[in-house]
Amino acid sequence: MISLTAHTHLLKNEILVDGQRFNLNLAVRYDDFCEKTLLTAGFPVIHGSY
Repeated sequence: MISLTAHTHLLKNEILVDGQRFNLNLAVRYDDFCEKTLLTAGFPVIHGSY
């Protein structure tokens, strides 16, 4: 599992956490059952499980 947060000026909504702005949350993981890599994106954060 890799989870990344970032800020881009291309998206309007943003969240401020510890003085840092972000509005993009990406998670990448390999699913053994489906035998494929899954990418989940959230704007500004991912809601639910990933």
